[in-house]
Formats: sequence, C-alpha cells, structure tokens
Amino acid sequence: MSIRPMIQGFGPLNTSSGSWKRFSEGLFLYTHGMPLYDNDIFHQSPLLLPVFALIPPWCHPHVFVALDLAIAVALYSIAHRQPHLEPLAHLPTSPPLKSLRQPTYTDGHDIHDGQDQPAHDIVLVDRCGGGLAWTPTLVSLAFLFNPLSILSCLAMDLGAIERFSLAVGAATASHGDSIWSSLLLAVAFQHGGGLHTLCFIPILALIQRRATQLSGMALIPGMTIQVGAWLGVCAMLYVQIMGLDVATIAKATIGFGLHVTDLAPNIGVWWYFLQEVFEHFRDLFVFVFQAHVLLYIVPVLMRFGKELPIFSLTVYLGVTATLRAYPSVGDYALWFAFIPLYANTWKYYRYSFLSLTLFLFTSLLFPTMYLLYSHLHSGNANFPYALTLLVCAAATMMQSDVLHGMLVRTHSSTVKHEVARRVQRAVLEMDDESGDEDVHEVDAGVAADQEKATDGGLRNRGAPASKKEAKQAGAAEDMAEKDKAEVEPFGDYPSVVMYFEE
Repeated sequence: MSIRPMIQGFGPLNTSSGSWKRFSEGLFLYTHGMPLYDNDIFHQSPLLLPVFALIPPWCHPHVFVALDLAIAVALYSIAHRQPHLEPLAHLPTSPPLKSLRQPTYTDGHDIHDGQDQPAHDIVLVDRCGGGLAWTPTLVSLAFLFNPLSILSCLAMDLGAIERFSLAVGAATASHGDSIWSSLLLAVAFQHGGGLHTLCFIPILALIQRRATQLSGMALIPGMTIQVGAWLGVCAMLYVQIMGLDVATIAKATIGFGLHVTDLAPNIGVWWYFLQEVFEHFRDLFVFVFQAHVLLYIVPVLMRFGKELPIFSLTVYLGVTATLRAYPSVGDYALWFAFIPLYANTWKYYRYSFLSLTLFLFTSLLFPTMYLLYSHLHSGNANFPYALTLLVCAAATMMQSDVLHGMLVRTHSSTVKHEVARRVQRAVLEMDDESGDEDVHEVDAGVAADQEKATDGGLRNRGAPASKKEAKQAGAAEDMAEKDKAEVEPFGDYPSVVMYFEE
C-alpha cells in the first residue's frame, strides 16, 4: 500500500491552499472545460493547470522531486555566495592578529633564547576563526534529507511552488539578476495566498544590492514595479488565452488567503481562534492576524537589511512559517534549510535543547491528535490546538535563538576588532617611542666613545708632533661635538631628545 494517499489528506502536510486533492479537482475541471471557481474546492492559481495538463499523471510526483532538487541547487548557490555578500556574519570572534611586533630583548635576542621578556612588550594571541561553518554541499543535503521536506514531497504539497520561487528568486538576486527574481516573486505571490509574500520584495532587492553595489532606494521600487508588470502579464494570459476573469481569480486565490474561510486544522493558530471568536469580531481578528505578519518586516530590515540581507530572509521565513494563515511543514523545512548558513552562531543559542525537544515531541504526537479530531471524531479542537501552541512556542524560541546568536556574534566581532585596532595603534606608538630612545642612546654612546678616544690619544701623546696632527685632532673633536648636538629623528616622527636639545 502506498503511503502517499494516506498523507495527502493530513492537515500539517497539505493545507487548504496547497492541497493536491483540491488541485486535482481543478485540473479535472480545466481539462473538461468546466468553470474552475464556481465551487469552494479549487483555490490555487490557474498558472500551473496547462503545465500539469500536458504532463502524464504518473509523472506528477516527479515534478515535486524536481522542485526540491531545484531548491537544493538554489541553496547551494546562496551558500556559495553568502560569505561574499555578508562578510559581517563571518568575521572572526577574536582578532585575526599575531603578535603585532615580534617581542625582542634589549640585547637583540629572540623570545626563545631563555631571557626575561621586557615589560613593555605586548603579545596578542592569534585566535582567529569564524566558528563552525557548513559547506554549500552540506546545506543542500541538509534540506534534501530533512524528514519534513521528504514528507512534504511525498504529500505533493502545492506550497512547494512558492518555496521554489522564493529560494530560486533569492539565488538569482544574489547574482544581481532582478528580472528573474521579480518573475519568481510574482509566481510566489499567486501561490502564496497572502500579502506576506510581497514583503520578500525589499529583502530580495537588498540581496541584489549587496551583489551589484547599487542603491537600495532605487532597487526596491524598481523590483516592485517589475513584480507588478509580471502580474499584469499573467493577468493578460488568464484573460486572452485561458478565458478567465481576473477578478474571479483574485477573489478565489488571494481573497481566500486574506479572509481565511477554510478553518481545517493545521500547524498554525489562526484556525482555532477564528473558530471560537464571535462572528462580529471575526473581521477584526483577521485584520490583526494579517497585519501581525506584515509588521515584522520593518524591524527586520531596519536591523539586518543593509549588512545581512540573507539573514533577513532567514528570519522572515521563520516569521511566515509560524504566523501565516495556512502553514505547512514544508515552510518549516525551508526555514530550517537557511539556518545552517549561520552555524557559527549556534554556540550562542540559549534554548536549542528545549526547542528541538518540543519540535520532536509535537512531530510524534500531532498525527495522533489530528486523527482523533478530524477522522475518528473522538476528541475536540483542543487536542490539535494544544500541539499547535507547542509548535509556535518552539518556533518562537528558535527564532529568538537565531536573532540572539547573530546579534551577539556581530557585536562581539565588531567590538573585538575595534579593540584590536586600538591596541595595534598603541603598540605601534610604543614601538616608535622605544625606537627613538634606543637610537639616541646608541648615538650618544658612540659620540662619547669618540670623545674619550680623542682626549685619551692627545693626553698619551702629549703635545701634537706637527701642525698636521693638531689639525686632525681638532677636526675629530669638532665632529664629536657636532654628533653630540645633532640627533636625527627616528622614522617620520621627531624624537623627544631633539626637542630637549632645541
């Protein structure tokens, strides 16, 4: 017996907006020339209906395998480009500096000669390293072998179209391509069923900004216009080729996600609140829930958008996976796939054990509670809702760990590099001062030796034997006095001794 028919009706794997059974119904209506949206079953975009109509039914599961492989390739590309686009995320937590100057002794010996180290020498330990790092191959394999992505592929969740569009759109934006990114965002918007997809426009524009060094104030409106243009092209295709009404399509697809009319249990929290709320308060709750998802994009971009746009994408993927109207396990799988890009922040996580334990607990217990409520009718809505609260709590703790880890790491890196820069400047100034003193002491010693040698020679020899010898002695004495009075500056900086003599 195949496992696919068993899990295709499972709420956490196939939501109302991405159910393959509902899409199969729409495909049947399309191939037989019947109206698509005169019922409350089909709520997907008609964009893929001509494509799946041309593919044999036995090849339909392979389409989702190909989508997951394309997401893995996109993750590989993003992981390969991410260190170049986000250098701040890979700064070493300790300054990558060896000893700023090799410690030597006053007699010129090295540190390994067994002498005492001078007190004024400062030695910095070379403790560079950005922490744990995953290769692009490991990032791709982590997504492909994630049990959540495997189950989503087996269930043939139509949400894979949105996830494919976002991942590949981010990969193309990391290479500076705005045309394909805007096209894929338009596709994601039609299959996402909510306004939260539009919040990825500024994120992908900022990723493109890091790749092209262009102005973000120009790229964000430009990409918004391009997404609108692609949506207009799709509307023309629906009207001219498929003979559909754009208003009907928008009401059945985007309107379905905005009004949240289907309240079947999923791993989100909207369905339970909208079941229990009074009808005259329903519109207020829907508005608050929709605005709640959209508001997070502002602080995320204000804090991380300029230097860490891919991290902003990671954070907002977690926000949408937790707070959207119809979430599925595939949304969490894509979010988890981006977290290994910042494995060097894992050591700063505070609740990793608790969040992973809650995810494991809910993944094992949720199928039982869902079947008791939806199929066996031996429980009430509190059974699956209690576990959805645990899922949201675990996701919130993991999201807080992701944010806390990046904030601590970037702050630690920048502060330590600033301290290292100041220490380096202080040590170099100390080197200049000690070098000045050594040079002047050596010059003064040489001049004194020459003076003693001259005086001693004259005393031992008595009076000069000739005028020539007296003249040579006088020249040597004058040279010694001149060397004693004139002291050269050390390097580019005048010495303290010269100031005193002047």
